[in-house]
Amino acid sequence: MGPHKAASLPLQARIKPTLNLRPAVRGMTNQSNQTARRVVDYLHREILANPEKFQRYNFEKVGGALGLDPKKVRLSLAEAGPAWVSVEVSAKDRAAIKRVLPSKV
Repeated sequence: MGPHKAASLPLQARIKPTLNLRPAVRGMTNQSNQTARRVVDYLHREILANPEKFQRYNFEKVGGALGLDPKKVRLSLAEAGPAWVSVEVSAKDRAAIKRVLPSKV
């Protein structure tokens, strides 16, 4: 997997608090939080679709699929390497991801 530790599953979005923010800042923070959730949902779907135990997702490719800058992809995740996120997926992890994944496609 390389020098970076595998991220814990299910992945966690980096969510910023919005309480007590000015309206303009709150709007930007809400948008950033929505992007983080979108990135995590996308990665969870990719993880479930891939039968491999060891997986790595490059931020350039994820960003291209979602129309996002790779830096925004990286900043959306609580745990990640500089250019990718690595995961080791067990059956228990797959079940946990299914529980947190929104039902909408």
